[in-house]
Amino acid sequence: IGLSTVFFANTLYSPYVEGYSTWVKSGMSFVSSLQNVVDIDALFKASPAWTFAYSLYCYLVLFCFFVNGFLAITAYAYFEVELTEHSDPKYNRWSRDQWLDWALVGPIYRRVTGKEPGSSRKIGLEDEEDGDDEEASDEED
Repeated sequence: IGLSTVFFANTLYSPYVEGYSTWVKSGMSFVSSLQNVVDIDALFKASPAWTFAYSLYCYLVLFCFFVNGFLAITAYAYFEVELTEHSDPKYNRWSRDQWLDWALVGPIYRRVTGKEPGSSRKIGLEDEEDGDDEEASDEED
């Protein structure tokens, strides 16, 4: 994708703008456009119509694709590490009832399981909450 941007810029501006006169200079101009350092006036003087198209293409490719792509990779890596390093299979694995509650519409879930929708909870949450209430009532007595 980056090479296509270099090719596009070199094809448009190589005869007119010094910064795009060779492939190496076009590549360096691409790198400088990553840092938002582009001489738009020189590009506009060379070709007004194509400058708008090139600027739009650079914006879409560089900022919408690359920046969000790297952000997605970072977020994916973070959540993968969180799941693999900090998970206890006893508490983080869903039961069949929890999957059915999540996947089925309320009336269908009620008919299949005989339980109210939303009634399935994480294993251990109910026990911990009840244990805390019993300890608090024992301390009051």
